[in-house]
Amino acid sequence: MKNKNFLDKFFENKTKKDVLYIHIITIFLLGFIIYYFIYPLASSFKTKEEKNHQNNVQTLNHLKIQKNVYITQIANLRKTIKKLELSKNSLHKQKTFFDDLISLLDFAEFNKYKWAEYVRNIVYDAKNEGLKLMNFANSLYKDTKHSYINKKMDIIVNVKGEYKNLIYYIYKYENTKELLRVNELNATDKGEYMIKYTLYGYGK
Repeated sequence: MKNKNFLDKFFENKTKKDVLYIHIITIFLLGFIIYYFIYPLASSFKTKEEKNHQNNVQTLNHLKIQKNVYITQIANLRKTIKKLELSKNSLHKQKTFFDDLISLLDFAEFNKYKWAEYVRNIVYDAKNEGLKLMNFANSLYKDTKHSYINKKMDIIVNVKGEYKNLIYYIYKYENTKELLRVNELNATDKGEYMIKYTLYGYGK
């Protein structure tokens, strides 16, 4: 009420022109204060907020791009993992198959005592078939071309005798269960023969 009385008394003796001037001055002062003090602050705040908004929009767009890239990478990784799992399963089946196959070939497992006995029998059987032993040699080595059948022994026998005796002798070893093959056979007109056997096996 006091403020109202004060304003009433203040404007009581004023002319309309004075009141108009007072209103104009008041509006001018308010405009001055707004323009020189409030507006710069508001403008600075607006500029700052617009800049922050632009930065946020750019960051959001960048994150969206990264998200799409990650989604694509995850999808590719899942495909790769699936392919690797299929490959792993296939290799496991192959290994199981070969392990089972090798277990059936226990007769071909390398054993130096067994193979030495086999070589000795080859020499004795030549004599038993009526062939005269002229010379004999054998060599054992690894076969790096194959993963499983990786042992080989070459057995070279030089004998002399009748051709029919030679046929019986060779035929006997061509029908054994061991992995033995006649890889070379040479003959002379004197009834001399060179036979090269190769014995195959597997082992460490």
